[in-house]
Amino acid sequence: MDPKGVGVSANVSANASPRRGAVVLAVVLGVLAAGCGVALIGTAAWLLSRASEHPPVLHLMVAVTLVRFFGIGKGVFRYAERLVGHDVALREQSGLRISTYRRLMDRVMAGDLTSRRQDLVSRLTQDVATTLDLTVRVMMPRIVAVVVGIAAVVTCWWISPAAGVVLAAGLLAAVLLAPWLGDLLARRGQRDLAAARAALAEATGRAHRLAPEINAHDRIDDQLGELAGHDRGLRRIEQRAASATGVAAAIQVAALGLVTLLALVVSAPAVVDHRIAPTLVAVLALVPMALMDVVQPLPGAALARRAAGTALGRVSRIGREAPPIADPERVSDTTARTQARIVLDRVSVGWNAEEPVLAGISRTITAGERIAVTGRSGLGKTSLALTVAGLLPTAAGRLEVHGRVGMLGQDAHLFDTTVRENLRLAAPHADDATLAEALERAGVDLDLDRRVGEHGGTISGGEARRLAMARLLLREVDVVVLDEPTEHLDADTADALLDDIERLWPDALVLAITHDPDSAIEHLGATVWDLTEHATDPGPGRTSSGRTGQGAPPSSDDAPARIHNGPGTASVMALSLR
Repeated sequence: MDPKGVGVSANVSANASPRRGAVVLAVVLGVLAAGCGVALIGTAAWLLSRASEHPPVLHLMVAVTLVRFFGIGKGVFRYAERLVGHDVALREQSGLRISTYRRLMDRVMAGDLTSRRQDLVSRLTQDVATTLDLTVRVMMPRIVAVVVGIAAVVTCWWISPAAGVVLAAGLLAAVLLAPWLGDLLARRGQRDLAAARAALAEATGRAHRLAPEINAHDRIDDQLGELAGHDRGLRRIEQRAASATGVAAAIQVAALGLVTLLALVVSAPAVVDHRIAPTLVAVLALVPMALMDVVQPLPGAALARRAAGTALGRVSRIGREAPPIADPERVSDTTARTQARIVLDRVSVGWNAEEPVLAGISRTITAGERIAVTGRSGLGKTSLALTVAGLLPTAAGRLEVHGRVGMLGQDAHLFDTTVRENLRLAAPHADDATLAEALERAGVDLDLDRRVGEHGGTISGGEARRLAMARLLLREVDVVVLDEPTEHLDADTADALLDDIERLWPDALVLAITHDPDSAIEHLGATVWDLTEHATDPGPGRTSSGRTGQGAPPSSDDAPARIHNGPGTASVMALSLR
């Protein structure tokens, strides 16, 4: 990745490109605002010098009018430039955020990003927000400084060629040398800034989520110490960046201050020789200082460019750090449940295709069958469920899933909003009567206006599970994948839930991941399927040579294949998984 972020935004999001016309308008307004500021100082300097000679007042009226015009114009143009420039930047930022979310919809957020949720949130919020700097703090100040600087040099050269050359040299130091040196001093810190902010956000989020456990184990001081350490590290990085900016600003002040002195020195002989009017000396002296407002943002622009490049690189890596969701082949909505079928042919599953947790799985499951998938903890049962559901690509082999798939897991996510909005994730246009009917069929009595709290914290575990079940009912699924749906429920609630699953989906294909196959047999009439023989990890008390699978593990030449017939498969899964 380009450390300064050149071209990064284009690679991150093709949909986030700003409108060229608006960008040009913002730059023009910025040039006019800065130009009015410099012209205001230059004109006022001439006006005061000329007024000291006590000429007739009418000789000063043009300058007086120009001072008023430049004074008003500076404020008006600056305000308009802020409106247009921020509008362009915010539209670009919005487009980037939308395109990032679209990429997330096609990815399984697992592994590092699942365990570091606050880091993912930081990428989607703070890092994406950093793109605002690319337009407002990086591109526009540089263009404005170059255009206004050239105009000032030409004006001073017209008055005094020697003064123009001196001003050009000073501007090169202020525009090029100072930002480059500031960026060089802060390079390491800027590279680590986004990561440090993400680490602090992750530590803070983790402390919030695990506060009861931290308190119960009397580890509050340790947790606060960790947070303080992250905070100190972030402050050190920010202080280095601030120091670098200060050094760059000092160089700019010194360069333009020296230009002021040299302008007086080189223009004095011309005044003595009557080659320039004495009143213009004030212009040559004050214009360099007026340019401070123009060049002052440039060191910050150099740092912002590097920070934006790092942040955009972190955003662009979101799509590369997670496996893609299999893209199902779409069929008509009229697919009958009697056609529901799962076909596994030497399938390997796992988060890492190079090291699958299960291999050599071959089986056909048809509509109406109930399969209770069992095996020791960590075997890979949930990985198989996610693969069948379309949330995890096959590592090898061929998988066919015919029919609309819905998944009900032990941690089906509920958002901190009303029951109505949680249900409408599955059916956005459903009316209240339809939603209430789904709740009634799922066997739960909840007010549609009731808030369920964070992760469903204000309702019971059984109610949360049935609310997730109601979402599946709204989707009318043909294949029901259950991942420990009765986990953490008492025996009576768990039995009632299984009975209702059998009642609600009598003809559907049901694949249940469970550690209690007896309950699945009793309430679902399920057939037990032990995955132990397909495990690539021998587990306790076994050897890899002792594994006897239905099929040999696929060779490296076996290309993963997947046919997933049925509309809306992945969207159903996303509603049921945290």
